[in-house]
Amino acid sequence: MSTGPLLTTSQLSKRLGISVRTLQQWRVDGWIKPELVTVGGQARWDEDNVKAQLRELAERQQSED
Repeated sequence: MSTGPLLTTSQLSKRLGISVRTLQQWRVDGWIKPELVTVGGQARWDEDNVKAQLRELAERQQSED
């Protein structure tokens, strides 16, 4: 796990170069999970953890092909 700050969905989407909506949809689809969810339901993300989740997802999809 990274020791960096947790990011909002907007901050993470900018760092990954994707839209907020795409990131939100990936969460809804269960492809990625936030580090924590606030009482108000807002996701907070660890960038390194999300990148690891996406790498794992890509590896699983490659092995299924």
